[in-house]
Amino acid sequence: MNPDLIITRAHVFTADPAAPRAEAVAVGGSRLTFVGSAAEAESLRGPRTRLIDAKGRSLLPGLIDSHFHLLWGSVGLADAQLGSVRTLDDLSSALRKFADDHPSADWLTGSGLPYNFLPGGLPLSRHHLDAIIADRPIFVLAYDHHTVWANTEALRRANLLRDGATTGPNSEIVIGSDGLASGELREFGAYDSIKALIPKPDTAAKRSLLHQGLAQAAALGITGIHNMNGDAEELALYAALEDAGELTLRIYCPYLVTPETPAEALAEAAALRDEYPSDPLAGSGRGMVRGGAVKFFMDGVIESGTALLLDDYADRP
Repeated sequence: MNPDLIITRAHVFTADPAAPRAEAVAVGGSRLTFVGSAAEAESLRGPRTRLIDAKGRSLLPGLIDSHFHLLWGSVGLADAQLGSVRTLDDLSSALRKFADDHPSADWLTGSGLPYNFLPGGLPLSRHHLDAIIADRPIFVLAYDHHTVWANTEALRRANLLRDGATTGPNSEIVIGSDGLASGELREFGAYDSIKALIPKPDTAAKRSLLHQGLAQAAALGITGIHNMNGDAEELALYAALEDAGELTLRIYCPYLVTPETPAEALAEAAALRDEYPSDPLAGSGRGMVRGGAVKFFMDGVIESGTALLLDDYADRP
């Protein structure tokens, strides 16, 4: 049978120590059917084979990202993108532009903010955000989603400005020198009450944003991920994309277990293993979404001091 696709005249890295380099590959369905010379690949070509001349470019195996959050990250693409922020002026410009571009949005949201970008390691506070925009609530996620910074209006709406309470371990509403919340909220148990007030995208919007996230992954050569916050609802969403022919990477989805998760919930993890046993090399029918693992998560991250360590933090005895 002739291949569906041939990529030829490439610098192919095969990851095979016995033959680490090749000139061409052929693909049938979702499987590589040939790796070798350009001349041999040409001999396999049929009338319907698509031919791509790589013109000497490099060709690598697809990358598998072992810690990914596809839905979270994709939904975050609707926010102000703050990954390149390096100064307070950068943050101000990004949030003001987002506010101008979304004049009817009740909440101003941002994603991807680095830690400690202010001079001297000064912590970002609600006062910094108030100076940018004070009359609309601001909710800004750190790049790892373990910390949020909020302005005074956002804290007020969630009743966190004075005597706010956290839920869950290692969560902290940082208190400023004035005895009020500083605007820094560490871990989900500190900021979930604010997040609950922000309108969520409907299913159609989620799918549209997922297409953007999938496109970004493809552009970076990512063809498989371990989606590290799985549950039945998220797996069903990915499976629906696959059924519609819209899923462009393979997803291994561990079920997320936290200290609050009841033991009986592990039955759901077992059910997902049975419902999504997928062959990771399947090319037709259901096969790109797979259950069968569990992620146990209990503490936090080094950056905000919420991770549990055996020894003291070097800068915070």
